[in-house]
Amino acid sequence: LDTTVPVVALTSFNTGIFAGNQTQNITWSLSDTNLGSTPVALYYSTDSGSTWITITTATANSSPFSWAAPAIEGTTIKLKVVATDLAGNFSVGVSSSDLSFDSTPASVNTLTLNNGATTTLNSSVAVNLSASSSQGPAKITQFCLKYNNSTTPVAGDTCWISLTRSDVNVTPATSVALSSFYFSLGFSPVAYTVYGWVKDEAGLISSSNSSSITLAPSTPPVITNIIVANHDNPTMPLTVQDTTFPLNSNVYINWNITDANGLLANSVKLEYTLDEVTWTTITTGISETNQSGCTVMSGANGCYLWSAGAPSDNGVGTPGNATDDKTFKIRITATNASQLSTFGTSNNVN
Repeated sequence: LDTTVPVVALTSFNTGIFAGNQTQNITWSLSDTNLGSTPVALYYSTDSGSTWITITTATANSSPFSWAAPAIEGTTIKLKVVATDLAGNFSVGVSSSDLSFDSTPASVNTLTLNNGATTTLNSSVAVNLSASSSQGPAKITQFCLKYNNSTTPVAGDTCWISLTRSDVNVTPATSVALSSFYFSLGFSPVAYTVYGWVKDEAGLISSSNSSSITLAPSTPPVITNIIVANHDNPTMPLTVQDTTFPLNSNVYINWNITDANGLLANSVKLEYTLDEVTWTTITTGISETNQSGCTVMSGANGCYLWSAGAPSDNGVGTPGNATDDKTFKIRITATNASQLSTFGTSNNVN
């Protein structure tokens, strides 16, 4: 007479959070010397085991069992395995704690780039993203961003980023907000659509939300029409008489500076050189449209009077002293809002 009950236990679904409405593998261990061909029955409960719903009443002792889990939600789910031998002896294995099931993916509610801007000078854009789970208990733990690719990522995609990563530092929850996470676009100056997804701790992946922005990278300022003369508003073209200077005489400098995306305020710097190696500052921190003591000439948009500044002589200012009889050049540097700088250099004068 066989009176020995089977020894059975669940080896999965004892703790944790799981996705409903998906296939799940149930595993168990079972030992008995008098088993039939289908000695195992499986059940689940949504009320901590007060009532049970049948998964299967008779299956082989061939763990794992592939269970098409229904769309269940909650935190009081349990599974049960019942093993019965040919003598009718049976034993039960039940989940050691309540399980959580979530069947509804979270939603990405908002996704913006650079606070809603439609263009960007930089290929790195600030992403703001908010997401929430309206039904199930699973916390949102990861997010994924891609550009110009709306294909939903798989669970193992390399795009997934943990909310707890140091440069993200967001606590997983059923409602999360990501602020100013910098994401890199491509380098081509075209329109980009950035798609965002979130994934919860049950492994459920949301549908995407998206936002578009056009990369219009900055170019350096353009400096042209640098005119250096010994008097204000000379007639063009300049003559030798316009560009010869006694030592310490006035120098009138004109220029035209433009930039497609705007210059930094007061970013213009003026320098001179006597040898094209060493450059000495004349003035800095002036506007590209400066008109200090001078007249802006046709074709220019700014000018500067270097009062008594001529650093060399034209050969007649100090008779008998040839050491200051040198040519000099003026260099103008400008910086735009993207911190790109450029310079332009005048012709030799004197």
